[in-house]
Amino acid sequence: MQNEKIGTEKDSPAPVVNQNNREKEGLKKVKVGEKELWVEILETGIQKTKGLSGKEELAEDVGFLFVYEKPEAVNFWMKDMLFLIDIIWIANDKIVGIEEGVSPPLPGTLDKDLAIYRSPKPVNYVLETNAGWCKKNNIKIDDVFSFK
Repeated sequence: MQNEKIGTEKDSPAPVVNQNNREKEGLKKVKVGEKELWVEILETGIQKTKGLSGKEELAEDVGFLFVYEKPEAVNFWMKDMLFLIDIIWIANDKIVGIEEGVSPPLPGTLDKDLAIYRSPKPVNYVLETNAGWCKKNNIKIDDVFSFK
């Protein structure tokens, strides 16, 4: 499996980030609390199952947004993850839970032994960001989430 970087340019140490570049990458802008973030939207079962598995990193201004047609209780695991993330649980356009600094599994961890992260209630969205993003941007439970 080839590792990928999301929202970064492999050949450029400091890629120029602007709205046109992010839109060309197929990313959409969302607002979390007072902070804007570009997201890759995951809607299909296959996209949701793969998620960030095997990815090397996310750009600082990019996240992964899992979209559910109707609110449902969801479980996440860190199968094949390579870096720490924050998981933000969103229901009815409000943050209802945050898992900060979720670690990838140790090499060789069996699927049956992977930690499971459960939404605190049925959610419409799950947002994955780089670890520390919530703290750095003062994101907290009850903050509003919206598409721009």
